[in-house]
Amino acid sequence: MPQHSQQLESIPGHILIVVALLLFIIIAGIRRMTAAVSWDALSASITAPAGALQHWPDGRLDINRASEAELCLLPGVGPARARAIIEERDRSGGFSTTLDLDRVYGIGIKTIDWFDEAIVLHPAE
Repeated sequence: MPQHSQQLESIPGHILIVVALLLFIIIAGIRRMTAAVSWDALSASITAPAGALQHWPDGRLDINRASEAELCLLPGVGPARARAIIEERDRSGGFSTTLDLDRVYGIGIKTIDWFDEAIVLHPAE
């Protein structure tokens, strides 16, 4: 029998159970901490670019007027998704509700909920 197996067999079962439970609790806590990123933490990092205040009424981003760079400031939106938002906005004449963003490939209800507080919709010009 390998030496490692003999060492494990010499540890009492209740000690192994306690160690396994502690590892589970630590891993579950780490997962919960990383999943519990609050909107406040994300929105604190978003600031309006200089000269773009017309896109940020009340501190929120106007999806119907935002540039690709401004859309990339939203959580979960990179250059490809920002271009998809702009293409859908141009194709449809703008968004009338935040739920209209569901028409954009790669954006669903969970994503909309994630940055719903950071956006505003003014009628497209």
